[in-house]
Amino acid sequence: TQSTWAEKAGVEALAESLPGMLMLKELYLGGNGLSSAHGAKLITALSTSRTLVTLDMAGNGLKRDFVQALVASMPSNDSIRTVNLADNKIGSEGAPDLAVAIARCAFTALDVSGNKLGVGGAGITPIAEALESNNRLLRLSLANNGITRPQFDRLLKALEANMALQTLDLTANIKFT
Repeated sequence: TQSTWAEKAGVEALAESLPGMLMLKELYLGGNGLSSAHGAKLITALSTSRTLVTLDMAGNGLKRDFVQALVASMPSNDSIRTVNLADNKIGSEGAPDLAVAIARCAFTALDVSGNKLGVGGAGITPIAEALESNNRLLRLSLANNGITRPQFDRLLKALEANMALQTLDLTANIKFT
């Protein structure tokens, strides 16, 4: 269809242009309906950027394969510090990949709110484990992820070992009553 062609052409054009944007510090692509494949293409293009510090891909319907592409590109990009992946479709199956990102990447702020990370599967346990040894991440939003009380307890244990995290958003997860 016309819109599919236009979307693909737009992503292709942006992906081709990104390596030449030598002064780009922030990239906001939230709510553009990007698929994981489109997102992965953009992440690959950004892997050579040395100036980009903020990447916002919130509200695009991105899934686990996007997070895998993000993690794969990070060894060649250590400039990205703030990542917003809120309100996508990463799910609990993507939690282990987010944990790898937390462990390997230079992120200081990560927003993965609204991704149903606590629903089914391993839940946020892999993320909690990654937080135990992470000394870079300062802000983490896990709001509105369906985190259960046992997952919350595991997260608390991890935070006892974490000496870096300064802000943790757990809005709209579990009930303490």
